[in-house]
Amino acid sequence: MNKTNIYDQWKAEEVPYKDTDLAKKTFSYRFPVHIAARLAAIEEMFPGKTRSEVIIGILKLGLAQFEDALPETSPIPRMTKDEAYELAEEYNVNPEELMRDVPTGGQGPRVDYAKKANAQFVALEKERGIKNPPSQVFKL
Repeated sequence: MNKTNIYDQWKAEEVPYKDTDLAKKTFSYRFPVHIAARLAAIEEMFPGKTRSEVIIGILKLGLAQFEDALPETSPIPRMTKDEAYELAEEYNVNPEELMRDVPTGGQGPRVDYAKKANAQFVALEKERGIKNPPSQVFKL
C-alpha cells in the first residue's frame, strides 16, 4: 500500500482489500475520543470497508512511517545463537526458526524492533497453526 496515497487507492477499489492472514487472538484497544471520531468519519467515507479494514489500513500506514523513521545500524550481523535462544524462550518458539533468515544482531532501535517483530510474527503464526512460518516479517 502506497503510504502517501491511501485515500486514492481506497476510493478506486471496487472490492475492498482484505487482509486474510488474521491473528488467531483478538486484540482490543480503547481509543481517545478524537481518534475514534476520525476513524468513524473514515468508515462513513468508505462504506464498503469494514471497521477492521479501516483500522488495518491506517495502522499499516503508521507502521510504515514508524519503521522508516527507525535509525539504521550498519553493518548488521545475523542474530547470535544466544539472542535467538533468549527470544525463542520469551516468545515460546523454536530458536532455529529465528536464526534461519533474520539478519539482526546489531545495535539500535531498528534492529531491536526487527528482532521483536519477527519473533512476535513467528509466535502469532504458530498460534494460527502454521507449522513452519517464515521467520522474517520486518526486513532490514
